[in-house]
Amino acid sequence: MKSKMFKKLSLLILIALLSLNINSYAQKRGMNNRSDRGRMYKNELQYNQKALNLTDEQAAKIKDIKLAYQKETLPLKNLLNEKRAHLKTLMTAEKADMKAINKIIDEMSTIRTKMMKKRVENRQKIRNLLTDEQKIIFDTRPQRKNFGRKNYMHECFYNQRERMGKPGPKNF
Repeated sequence: MKSKMFKKLSLLILIALLSLNINSYAQKRGMNNRSDRGRMYKNELQYNQKALNLTDEQAAKIKDIKLAYQKETLPLKNLLNEKRAHLKTLMTAEKADMKAINKIIDEMSTIRTKMMKKRVENRQKIRNLLTDEQKIIFDTRPQRKNFGRKNYMHECFYNQRERMGKPGPKNF
């Protein structure tokens, strides 16, 4: 009788411990998830306004700067996507034309350089609107956008594998 009760009690304790472990794992994973911060704020401007303590005037000017930046870079992003698709077509051809592939790679590099210059210019325009205290916060916080979406997805994949306990490369 005691043996059966001991087994049932042990089983209940084991189940309770496992459920606590799973719950704490889910909470830990949620805390490290970058998208959680995005859910807390409706958009990046609202996040910036709270983190940097922006005035309404600063927020409005930053919104205008970002809109102009998006309008300016959209054609470049579209062109880069077209070049990326063309590069894939050339690379998967039966007989790859290395001269054409290299030309497309050079064109893509030129577009990326233009985009990076515009990104830095945009960041400096925003920085010029800030006070000295706001500049310190702005300069020390990580940038929200990554230079390469592919690298970002690669990083997310291996971060997910690490959370699942599977090995992955240490450096990206």
